[in-house]
Amino acid sequence: MKYLSKRFIGKYRIIGLILLILLILFGSTPAITSIMMGMSRDIVFIITVGYALFTLIFYLIFYRRHQNKMGVLNTLKVLVVGFVSILTLSYLLGMIFGSNASISQNQEAIENMLALNFSPALIAYMVLLAPAVEEYTFREYLPGIIRKIFKKTDQNLRDIISLILANIVFALMHIPTDLYSFLVYFSLGFVLVMVRYLTNSLRLSAYLHSLWNLTSVVILYFAL
Repeated sequence: MKYLSKRFIGKYRIIGLILLILLILFGSTPAITSIMMGMSRDIVFIITVGYALFTLIFYLIFYRRHQNKMGVLNTLKVLVVGFVSILTLSYLLGMIFGSNASISQNQEAIENMLALNFSPALIAYMVLLAPAVEEYTFREYLPGIIRKIFKKTDQNLRDIISLILANIVFALMHIPTDLYSFLVYFSLGFVLVMVRYLTNSLRLSAYLHSLWNLTSVVILYFAL
């Protein structure tokens, strides 16, 4: 296995992390504003296209070093295994917590927005931009900062510790309301961490994240 540390060769600075966190916190603002203000379809279309273009630019700039060299078949295998793993963990958590299961504030806000208007702008943010930014932030940039703390630790161990600690932040960023909602996001992030760690591919974790969010959108479409 190649050390992930060969990937962590960028200059990871706190100011960069702050900017990424701000993008995560406020990236959905245009979409939410369009829903709350009842903007016209033309404006919503412009916002949707804007999200798609911004995501493309983000990939071209920040994912250019992270090429996926696994091939189409192996990529599909990883996505299927990863998706089933997330689904299985979600099901098990639901079985364990039963009636005590609840959703996070983040999930509740999304469902409320989509109930008001199943906006293509918000969907574009959830499926395209959010996964791209979150994966780069929590599976690359933040671990790159954290791993500097463990300089004397074995390379592989340092990488996995950094990724797990960053995953805790990832779960907390989704504003869990209790242990169940925290574990839902932590388990999602954990599978993404394993994809990132075992395949050495940031793009694959981003693709899987997008696939999971797309599935959630489809489920919400029929549920709301």
